[in-house]
Amino acid sequence: MSASRRGTRLPGVPQASYAAPVAGARRTMGPCLETALNGVSDPLDLHGESVSASLPGEREGLWRLDAPFPLHHGGSLPELVVAWRLAGNLSGPIVLVLGGISASRRVFLRDGQGWWNEVVGPGRALDSQRFAILGLDFVGGSGESSGPVIDSWPAISSYDQAKAILGLLDHLGLSRLRAIVGASYGAMVALAFGQLAPSRVERLIVISGADVAHPMASAPLMTMSRSTRDGASWPNASATMA
Repeated sequence: MSASRRGTRLPGVPQASYAAPVAGARRTMGPCLETALNGVSDPLDLHGESVSASLPGEREGLWRLDAPFPLHHGGSLPELVVAWRLAGNLSGPIVLVLGGISASRRVFLRDGQGWWNEVVGPGRALDSQRFAILGLDFVGGSGESSGPVIDSWPAISSYDQAKAILGLLDHLGLSRLRAIVGASYGAMVALAFGQLAPSRVERLIVISGADVAHPMASAPLMTMSRSTRDGASWPNASATMA
């Protein structure tokens, strides 16, 4: 990960550091991830059994909370659904990988169509032969987790995502993650998780994210979101944004 590229510094805004471009990600991120994740090799348990015994091969699923889910900015969802996927070395330590707003639970796939196949997979910077990789669809996104079906969908905070992840971990019987690797929006969710439940994760690896979104960053996203909703029917909006 390189911090050598610098942008214009605005008053009151911390100087930003940037991750390497995708083309160089495997070369530059490998040592950083290796250093951050090195040192512990005991596998986590799932429902009291080793992960390999409980989950032979890859596993995907839906966790459903059939109860109101209170939201950080007020209001609640009548129920919550979180789609998840666990793949890689299922007897190894579990690493949760979170990406940008259009990322999904399919972090890496054998056919190369995962959203982060350049970084995560066999022999990659985050080696799936060493770790079990947990991915999920964000709440309010375009995947199979709870998402908008009407224009009145409430605002979802990074803290709401973190709370949903906590519920998922409880459902899977995971008391602690080896690490959360978060990039962009996923980095903000990782930081929120670390604040809400520091005892549930050993390490946070944060890439191109901040604990609070600056108005200069959030305003363009709001404009794009509103333009999408104004110019396309709502069922197609998520696909357009992705």
